[in-house]
Amino acid sequence: DDIAVAPSGVPAPPPPPPTPELQFTTAPQCKCKDIEICSKDILKRVNKCKAAPQCEKYITKIGNADKIRACLDKEHTDMKLLEDCVIAKVGPLGCTNDEIPANLTIPLIPVVEAPEVFEAEDAELPEVPMAAPPMVNINF
Repeated sequence: DDIAVAPSGVPAPPPPPPTPELQFTTAPQCKCKDIEICSKDILKRVNKCKAAPQCEKYITKIGNADKIRACLDKEHTDMKLLEDCVIAKVGPLGCTNDEIPANLTIPLIPVVEAPEVFEAEDAELPEVPMAAPPMVNINF
């Protein structure tokens, strides 16, 4: 094999791998009414569970039941604010009130070939330094 050499005499780097072809799929747009029904159903279930005697024993194993319930209430309030913010910011793509929702075209994430080190059965994973998860700040 001939190796390409740059004018400086250093071997040229290999060409980049080919870019995968973008692929798409379609899915019906969510109905705003369905999202609202789902959100109300989740809240109803959480409220029922956090007050039910059979859940009480699990909650008290974790910690102070009153504080956990207050935390669940705060979390629900925060999630409702986030949901309202997304609906307001995303606009018509977020959901529709149309009886027959339009189909949305969604790009698929391309499959990337894994290095051979991951394919061998007894292969050890390369060592990666520990890292903290990224922090996300949500301002309402």
